Amino acid sequence: GRNIRYRSIQVRPWILVKFLMVFRSSLLTIYKFLVISIRWLKEYSLFNSKIKPNQNVIILRGASEVWSIKPILKIFDKNNRPYTIIQDDLLNNPSCKKALVEENLDFFNIHKFISFYGLCRSFLLGFKIAKKVKGHMLNSTSDVLISKTQMPKIVASELIFSCLKNMPQLIIHRQELENFLDSNVKSFLTLDMVDQWAATQGLVCKIKGIESYTLQNTSLDDIVYPTPVSTDYFLASTASDKAKLDSFERTIVIGVPMYDHLRDLPSLKDK
Repeated sequence: GRNIRYRSIQVRPWILVKFLMVFRSSLLTIYKFLVISIRWLKEYSLFNSKIKPNQNVIILRGASEVWSIKPILKIFDKNNRPYTIIQDDLLNNPSCKKALVEENLDFFNIHKFISFYGLCRSFLLGFKIAKKVKGHMLNSTSDVLISKTQMPKIVASELIFSCLKNMPQLIIHRQELENFLDSNVKSFLTLDMVDQWAATQGLVCKIKGIESYTLQNTSLDDIVYPTPVSTDYFLASTASDKAKLDSFERTIVIGVPMYDHLRDLPSLKDK
């Protein structure tokens, strides 16, 4: 018979893991696009949404932010300061819209400010940017991470992937912001803390020349942030939180407005 030679092929574990990471990333990308598309369809309108002139815009992305902003809204109403609420739910925890409806507050959904073509175009652009940057970073940064931190190659690659996983949504978010932040907007208030969403919002406000604020909505870690805020001002809850932001000069301590009503309780009036 014929002489048949067998040659064993050794599959390195990290190659298999990398393949699974890419496969998982692709599924997550498809999932995110479907979720955003479905939310866009639910909010679709033949009429263009337009913000009224001289508005103070407040963007909310979670139920806790709705509860935190209520005292601010009372002050706005008392002083006849016009405001517009923009609702943009988190991808995995869509609680903001439900909370706004329960509180009987008027709002615009952020997806009203982009066409489906614009949504698809922005998502693809974000995906291309992430892929291009990811390839560059994997080629030039992985070896540096490994040499500096002694981390395995698998961990270094996963770290880079995680840094860029939200790029498509951020590009869409930026396009939506640019579409409604115009001369009608007097100021912009966000409750997004130190992350890429607030960074995007602050950047667009700077480009548009709109005064912007970040209202603290959660506690800060016990670390000092070197460049923590992209908005013009940060409204902190306590002096200790301000100390953690010592590199950011425009931090204003305002307390916790959502608890101001406790001062009027009979049991606390004499304390």
